[in-house]
Amino acid sequence: MKRITKILPLLTISIFTSCSSEVLPPQVEVQPTTPPVVNPPSTTGNETLLPPLYPFSDKSYFIKGESSVTSNVDISAFFQGNNTPNLGTIVNNGEKLNLIAMGGGLTAGVRNGGLYRVGQMTSFPNLVAWQMGMNNFQSPLFSASEANGTGYLALVDDGSSYPTWKEVKNNVTTVKAGTPPILTKYQGNSAQNYGLPENGGLTIAGRVVNTETLDLLGNRWSIGGVFASRILPDGIDDKSVSLREQILKQPINFYLLEDDSDMLISLIKNNGNALSSYGYERYTNGPKILEKTIELLYEKAKADKGVVFTWPIITDLAYFNWYTLEDLKTKAKSISINGNSTDMLFIPSQTVDILFRNLKKGDDVFTVLPTSTFLNTQILNNNTQFIKQYNERIKTLAKEKGLAIVDLEKIYHQIHLNQYVSADGFKIDGGTRGNFFSADGIYPTAIGQAVIANEVIKAINQTYNATIPQINLLAYSKLVGTE
Repeated sequence: MKRITKILPLLTISIFTSCSSEVLPPQVEVQPTTPPVVNPPSTTGNETLLPPLYPFSDKSYFIKGESSVTSNVDISAFFQGNNTPNLGTIVNNGEKLNLIAMGGGLTAGVRNGGLYRVGQMTSFPNLVAWQMGMNNFQSPLFSASEANGTGYLALVDDGSSYPTWKEVKNNVTTVKAGTPPILTKYQGNSAQNYGLPENGGLTIAGRVVNTETLDLLGNRWSIGGVFASRILPDGIDDKSVSLREQILKQPINFYLLEDDSDMLISLIKNNGNALSSYGYERYTNGPKILEKTIELLYEKAKADKGVVFTWPIITDLAYFNWYTLEDLKTKAKSISINGNSTDMLFIPSQTVDILFRNLKKGDDVFTVLPTSTFLNTQILNNNTQFIKQYNERIKTLAKEKGLAIVDLEKIYHQIHLNQYVSADGFKIDGGTRGNFFSADGIYPTAIGQAVIANEVIKAINQTYNATIPQINLLAYSKLVGTE
């Protein structure tokens, strides 16, 4: 007897047939096409609440309960003593360092599918500022009473290689439903880290919150815009003043600019085919928003020194390695998915999880998956090609402007291959349960953020003849643990 496993969306059927020479023809079902959805907001009457930053849409399937967390991580004592590093040509003698950071979720400190106080404190801009002797760098931290911010995910260790999470929901920020929703205002000193989760930080920073221009999904507000409004000082009209306008009013002589990769990641993780409607045009246009931001920083603030970043290749993210074709091949006797067995990258979803968890050794996999649950070879190849082209433009821009560059494409690939070792001999693990990627499989852990901080420091030292010390990852890892 031969067991054939046929998985249809949200349905598993096991069929036993007699072994014979009969060949079952591929059965490919045409899946209905739907527009890409990026974390659709929940509704309260005519108003909306802030949607979660989780890396999947099937929340009720993947989340197995709640968790209460109180963190006592304090990194300030660890960084004391780095007060007088040689900053090379970044500042003139006696000049004060005025550093700002702009970007997306990576810059903000998004981790474990959320943004929260410890993630903000251990974000790479904050770590770089400490190492550069800037002990008063201001990140727009959530207050201690709302330390868990948007809420986040804790990966469940159930002995399986596949993910399930618990949801951290205690001590979260207050969200007032609206269009757009409103978060508790940041009440600290003028912020210097302007990382905005979701939808592209540099893009959103240049817009007012309620724009008359529809975005890709037909919305007049974005998740990133909600976080931008949170950072704007009291009394500033977020319907007429953009965050970027406010940023350019403060003294700046050095900057960290992470270009807008968050929207692309959001689209990929929710609907692979969305690449054709967004990504290729974005790559082809080149880093125009990044270039415009650099020009404005020079024109308005006379800042001409800083760091820019390339984008990682998506196949190097742990997010796409929870479920792999190689895993299927080690169990299945034969594989036919949507009529073929070519390479594909699976997106975490209930349908995919059912397929992998129910598969037994020696099964024949004969299934039709929704196109929103995987990226096929053509999409993968096109995506890689265009990201590489885009990165080359960023490298060219950095050279033209005399800026330092951190090649995240190269770094993430080394980490994916488990070939990255820090200067102090600390081994980095890029797996789904390793020490670089957090529980969401996309954004880094505290250790991962420190890796990026060290790469920023290396680029600064090389470009600006500075001697800023790197973070000792072995010692730092003992402080932050698995955070």
